[in-house]
Amino acid sequence: MHKDKLFLSIVAVAIVLVALAGITGKKPRVAETGPVPCLLPNIPLAQHLHAMLQIVINGVPATLPKDIGISASCEHALHTHDTTGTLHVEAQDTRAYTLGDFFEVWGKPLVTANFVSITVNGRPATGDPKKLVLEDKQQIVVSYKTPDKK
Repeated sequence: MHKDKLFLSIVAVAIVLVALAGITGKKPRVAETGPVPCLLPNIPLAQHLHAMLQIVINGVPATLPKDIGISASCEHALHTHDTTGTLHVEAQDTRAYTLGDFFEVWGKPLVTANFVSITVNGRPATGDPKKLVLEDKQQIVVSYKTPDKK
């Protein structure tokens, strides 16, 4: 009897999701490539990880703003909650999110013109920093020098 109730509950939830998709004209999205999606209500997270980002300009650590990627209309799958530099990947898909994705959400380009170095977990990183995949407990330091500083 208990299994029958569980089965009926699952069927009812599926019907509601299908009906909601029909009302809005859109199918519920769980996975997406391209721009970082906004989280959709009532869909569980497929991944939840935290990377730490520190930006250093002319040897001085900069403070990342709180609530990057969070607005009244959208909480992106990649965002900050505070000024600690913690990047939150709270996503309903399983795609690999990158440092470049974070800078896109922030609305700031990841400029490499005055780029000095990037380290990941204390080791120099190579390759395009925009393609650096964010991982749980990762420590990223991006250092810049402005043109007027030698």
